[in-house]
Amino acid sequence: MKRNSILAAAAILLLIFFSCKEKVQNESMAQSSLPEEEEQIVQKKYTNENGSICVIFGYGFNDDKFYDDALEKLGAIYGLDDEGGLIFPLRYPEDFKSKIDNLYEKVDKKNLRGMIFLGAPEKTYIALYKIKESVYGNANIPYSIFSFFPQDDTLGQESICDLVVEYERSAAEEATKTEIEMPIDENAERVVISAIEYMANINGPMKTDGNLHERVQTIVGPDNRIHRYTDSDSGIQALNHYVMEKR
Repeated sequence: MKRNSILAAAAILLLIFFSCKEKVQNESMAQSSLPEEEEQIVQKKYTNENGSICVIFGYGFNDDKFYDDALEKLGAIYGLDDEGGLIFPLRYPEDFKSKIDNLYEKVDKKNLRGMIFLGAPEKTYIALYKIKESVYGNANIPYSIFSFFPQDDTLGQESICDLVVEYERSAAEEATKTEIEMPIDENAERVVISAIEYMANINGPMKTDGNLHERVQTIVGPDNRIHRYTDSDSGIQALNHYVMEKR
């Protein structure tokens, strides 16, 4: 009886040990911020040596106060392109002669590693297709394009951008054809800065595979609940378009 009790106790201890070990391994995997297959760059100082990230400040992001504050913050973290840093800022409509169509001439001679649109105006997706066709022909644009809180055509954005993120809208807001300026709060600012950080540390376009949701969650942060955008007319879920619940 005593021997059986010892064996039973040993079995219980082994079971606890392996359960704890499996738990630690699972937690370690859950804490991994990026899938292993996404190639990352390890760099201590951000420069434009391997290309700049063009940040386009559109609707909701283009007033003087926000723009000036953003440049100060982004310049301090990543550096500005004209000083050898990573960020190449453009403000709509001032830098575009009031036409987003002029995006091509603004970035044609630039060495870019990515684009991030904030409040992309109407017909932005057409301007991006012009860049694709004029520069890359039948090939895909070889860098990431992220769009946050766009005012552009939904399907057009999804077709040319690697990632589209916005706050969840009501049915009435979805139905309107006019621009709706979404409130840009501190949470939205954090998401944008996180997106730049993410883009600065990967090579090429973002992968749109089965791990995309994990990648988007990494960008928006664990406190933001996200789900794929669903077209109200067709009921079809978009692959690369996500909405965040308003906090």
